[in-house]
Amino acid sequence: MSFLKVLLARLRSFVGGNQTDRLAEELALHAEMLAADYQKRGMTEAEAGSAARRELGNRTSVEEQYREQSGLPLIEIFWQDLRFAIRSLRRNPVFAISSLTTLTVGLSGMITVLCVVSAFLWTPLPYPAPDRLTALKEVDPRGSWWTFSEPTWLDLAQKSRSLEAVSACRLGSSTLTGAGEPEALHAALVTPSFFAMFGVRVLAGRVFQSPQGQLVISRRLWERKWRKNPSVVGQAVRVDGASYLITGVAEPPGDLLPEVDVMLPLAPQAAGSRSAHEIEAFGRRRTGVSERQLQAELSALAARIARDYPGKNAGWGMKALPLSAYLTGPRTTRMLWMILGGVALVWLLACSNVAGLQLARRIARREEIATRQALGASRARLLAQGLTESAVLAVAGTILGLGIADWTLHLLARFGADSIPRLAYLHLDAKTIAATLGCLLVSLFLFGISPQSGNLAGGGRRGVSAQDRGRDAWMIAQVAFATVLILCSGLLFESFLRLQAVNPGFDPARLLTTRIDTSVRGNADWQRAALLREATAEVEGVPEVAAAGASNVAPFSGSGTANRFRLEQESGTGNYHSAAWRAVTPGFFRAVNLPLKRGRLFTDADRDGSLEVVIVSESMARQFWPKQNVIGKRLLWGSSGNPKTIVGVVGDMRDLTVEAAPVATMFRPFAQLSNAQMTMLIRLKTDNPDAHAAIRKAIWAVEPNTPVELQTVRKRMSASLLPQRGALQVMTAFASLATLIAGLGLYGLVSYRVTQRRLEIGIRLALGASPNAVRWAIQKRSMKLAAWGLLIGLPAAYAGSRLITSLLYQTRPNEMSAYAGVCLLFMAVALLASYGPARRAARVETASIMRCE
Repeated sequence: MSFLKVLLARLRSFVGGNQTDRLAEELALHAEMLAADYQKRGMTEAEAGSAARRELGNRTSVEEQYREQSGLPLIEIFWQDLRFAIRSLRRNPVFAISSLTTLTVGLSGMITVLCVVSAFLWTPLPYPAPDRLTALKEVDPRGSWWTFSEPTWLDLAQKSRSLEAVSACRLGSSTLTGAGEPEALHAALVTPSFFAMFGVRVLAGRVFQSPQGQLVISRRLWERKWRKNPSVVGQAVRVDGASYLITGVAEPPGDLLPEVDVMLPLAPQAAGSRSAHEIEAFGRRRTGVSERQLQAELSALAARIARDYPGKNAGWGMKALPLSAYLTGPRTTRMLWMILGGVALVWLLACSNVAGLQLARRIARREEIATRQALGASRARLLAQGLTESAVLAVAGTILGLGIADWTLHLLARFGADSIPRLAYLHLDAKTIAATLGCLLVSLFLFGISPQSGNLAGGGRRGVSAQDRGRDAWMIAQVAFATVLILCSGLLFESFLRLQAVNPGFDPARLLTTRIDTSVRGNADWQRAALLREATAEVEGVPEVAAAGASNVAPFSGSGTANRFRLEQESGTGNYHSAAWRAVTPGFFRAVNLPLKRGRLFTDADRDGSLEVVIVSESMARQFWPKQNVIGKRLLWGSSGNPKTIVGVVGDMRDLTVEAAPVATMFRPFAQLSNAQMTMLIRLKTDNPDAHAAIRKAIWAVEPNTPVELQTVRKRMSASLLPQRGALQVMTAFASLATLIAGLGLYGLVSYRVTQRRLEIGIRLALGASPNAVRWAIQKRSMKLAAWGLLIGLPAAYAGSRLITSLLYQTRPNEMSAYAGVCLLFMAVALLASYGPARRAARVETASIMRCE
């Protein structure tokens, strides 16, 4: 009979159900026919029946041979094992629930983080031809990346042959008037080509084509201010004092323009300054052009520009990098891999926990296993049965984990997409499902095959010893896995504490900020200076205000201004230096309590037309004029080379981010370097909430069209620590979960061990051992296993901690306090986890144990 016919026959027999009754009828018919034949030969009826049964053979053996040759025995065996596994788990609900919960938590976290990593690192950007989009940067002779200047961007747009499209944008803030109350907006100036390059979705109207007098508002501003009224298209509004026509409503690309309310036209000027690096540049490579070819063209173009403008572009280059890498950034990438590594350790810890429980449960069932082996069950058959039970747990945990992960992803996408736009793309894709199946198989191996592979040797002394070693190995593995997470969390915690204790160089207490648009009266320098001078004087007249000043950079905004300069003795050379700069009012230093070290501060006499002066920070004076008196020395400003006289030296300050070290900084009088967007800093005498209303009235008395949004510097400082706080919170959650799982695993395994050795404990107590000695022996063994886990886990934790070095602030991976804390924590966990089982062991009744045995 061919293989196909045999298979079809087996399928018919399997689908047809139980064929035992039919076989019994056929055997009975054969027995009757043989008995009748024997009777014809002269036998009695009884003799004929006995002879017929002898000739047919063992009926049970015939039925077994029939079942083996019909149906699908592997499927039938699997079905039997599956029903047995479900019954076994139902009989032991504590084990089933604890194992399933542990697996579900580990797998749901793993799947969720995999989806997040996929959304940030593996999912293509939601823009046309995302693989050909590039971010473009200018590179100074020192290798630092800069944004583009307007003339250089125009050279790139006109002369590049490898880019089929080029666009640019510049983020900023604006004031909206002419549509109800004045409102501060997050604005972006973009070139018309920006919309097509990034496939900006238009919800109403159209995008602007002309760089004059037109703008596009965002969906969020449309909903907030105009309640989705379509008649807003074509309406005229005033932004920063200029009139604009709303041409449409669009959804800005959240990755590039986060929280942007309005998009204004950007028209780069060829006559602009080549040293003013202010615009972000993007391009799309032509089809067939590789990244290497584009970079070669950019290098050649930069060299040509440097030859044409040697005074301003000598030594400068250009750099192209994939847009996805530019948007994610190395810091975010490292943080994502750190989180993925953390959740992977939690998942491995969960698997090892279940593996230890499985092993302990198999040890407790060794008599059952020995009985089944004595009845003829093979090791492969026993392994298949145990594997089926593990598969039930693994599949159930995976299904529950997928459900919880999907729910978590929906929550993240719903509530986190506004602050982190990439979270809007979270979903369970094919890659994540494939990774989940891989996790399922690994889980099945870790707690399915591995714990049982050495547990089928019977109940002899050698078998029990091997089982104990295997159980101890899983306990050690749990401690080792958890150690890595807890140490990394401890290092991040120490780093965060040191960040919070950083002295920014000024006093942030009782310091408020609000943005001031100085262009509402006009763009002339004297108009801007007059507005800011009047507003500052009016605010200082509020009784609760101690001092007020202004700067062009908001504290802890994460972005600042920098410029090139030369020392006076370097005039006529190609050398230049770079430093941060701030345009400030005379009251700025008193408002922030920035100490004066030498010289003087600005006064109202430092205005347009007077001697151009500058104040430098202490680190700048030390770097460029070491051991010299810098008062009276001059520096040459920017590409113009206009001399500025140093009149004072002030202390260093951190006003961009908390972790960034103070940099060389130049302070210019606002009246000599006016800026449209300024931030007023107001120091209060006391923490009086009523002062906020008085400050608003004071500013509106000078200019009613200025929006006033007061915010404390403490709050801005805390917000600047959000990435570090987020990493700490995630790792702390993982570490806490790991500690809990490891503690529960130790508790469960010690409990199983105590239950297994109740007779031995009873004998020791009967022979005179004290309860305290028995209790301490059990706890000492638990601590010994924890110590072995630490011995293995600490070196692995040290290697892992080096991967998060970039996230640490003034904290070394070998910080001894963190290592000591981890050791103390796990010794305490081992003591607590073993206390309950040890206490029960010390209270056992010897007589009852002996009777039971």
